[in-house]
Amino acid sequence: MSETEHDLGPLTFCADGPLDAVVARVAEATGAQPEPPRPVERTWLDSFDWRLFGAGERLVAEPGPEGVRLWWTRGERLHRAIDVPAAPRFARDLQGPAGVDLGKRLDVRALLPRVTVAGQAVPLQVRDGLGKAVVHVEVAALAVGEAALPVRVAIRPVRGHDDRARGASYALQQADLRPAEPLLEVALAAIGARPGDYDAKVELAFADDEPAQRAVRRVLRGLLDVVVANEAGTRDDLDSEFLHDLRVAVRKTRSVLGQLARVFPADAVAVHKEALRWLGQVTSPLRDLDVFLLDLPGFEADVGRLGAVRELIAERHATARDELVAVLDSDRYRETIESWRAFLAEDSAGPDGRAPIDAVVRARIRKLAKKARQGAAAIDAETPPEALHDLRKLAKKLRYLTELFASRFDPAAASDAAKRVKALQSKLGTLQDLAVQGPKVRGIAEALLARGDVDATDLMRAGALVDRLERKRLRLRDALAEGYDAQGLREAYKQLLGSHP
Repeated sequence: MSETEHDLGPLTFCADGPLDAVVARVAEATGAQPEPPRPVERTWLDSFDWRLFGAGERLVAEPGPEGVRLWWTRGERLHRAIDVPAAPRFARDLQGPAGVDLGKRLDVRALLPRVTVAGQAVPLQVRDGLGKAVVHVEVAALAVGEAALPVRVAIRPVRGHDDRARGASYALQQADLRPAEPLLEVALAAIGARPGDYDAKVELAFADDEPAQRAVRRVLRGLLDVVVANEAGTRDDLDSEFLHDLRVAVRKTRSVLGQLARVFPADAVAVHKEALRWLGQVTSPLRDLDVFLLDLPGFEADVGRLGAVRELIAERHATARDELVAVLDSDRYRETIESWRAFLAEDSAGPDGRAPIDAVVRARIRKLAKKARQGAAAIDAETPPEALHDLRKLAKKLRYLTELFASRFDPAAASDAAKRVKALQSKLGTLQDLAVQGPKVRGIAEALLARGDVDATDLMRAGALVDRLERKRLRLRDALAEGYDAQGLREAYKQLLGSHP
């Protein structure tokens, strides 16, 4: 694409009427010569949370000479054109630099078909006096399912002929064709969707005098929406992040309900805390196995291929997924969700429920921040694992309140405080993971040994992995005892609590 394409004026137009009539208008206005029509089918691929779109990128799949051709654009520029046998599901399905590049955007998320348009397109060429094409034009009649879209006219400049493309754009404007919205947005709107319509973050604004029970209910409804949005992807095992986002939303819900319990009636809090605790428990086994499978390539880089270990984890993962699908299809799960939804539609209040949300949240954050700072400052080589585990849970609760009610504070102060407590939580979380992974690998090795058909090399590598995980845990523990800035956490929350939006 041209370096000066942004100076050319509109390059995509739309018009009402049948395809043939629009082609005739374009040919008359620009002098372009039509070519035979061709079928068109284009599918936009992106993750469920729109990571490519959020980065200003698009990945479009259409039939190609080797099966599928991928058009990957950044902004308005073509980044890569890739021919593959089939559309990839994960970044790792693309070989070479393209897969590495895509992996930087997607991480472990799957590529999903977000919307498909199909129809017929007529190419046209604007040619110079020697018969050379200087501007490519495409007129396309497309539909999303049964929903027909306005006919679209796209101009594609030939390098070195921006002036001719500029002239074609001007001619189409004079012919009363109107500039078109991006096709992705138009196609999604036809099915009642929009790009970026899912975000696991719940970010709300609150009035200064908004009653706490009403504000907290709004936050909890947002978290419930995240849970429900991830049900189908979790059930279908599209990628591991669906279950992760579902569990995080449940965890945040439990944390908010526990930390701000006094805004609601005590009996209701008790009932729903128990139901949400159950939901956290039944989703845990599959998530633990997801994490193990995600970590396995790194383990194998350290000790070599763990073939038998991988096979056993995959078997357990399949069983755990079937069990979780049964939970999601159960009456108990549906009743838990519907009962919670009904409660969030109420207007009942506890002792703090009618107080302004600002006062309630600040008071609770102040208490949690003090405990977190004291706990972080007390970490040393003798701190028992149980205390570190409790501090991690405390840091998580503090972070959730800071992020969910960030709009009550100065944005910079809220961001700094959240980053600092997240750093503490992350270090403690990694320590906890290492403490759990070693025994898990040992247990898997024992299960393989009990089967009697495992290669001795796999057992040796599993043993080496247990040793490496333990040594890594001890190094991280020592670094945490020496290197966490508890005073910085104290100052960040002091700044936060003295700030206002």
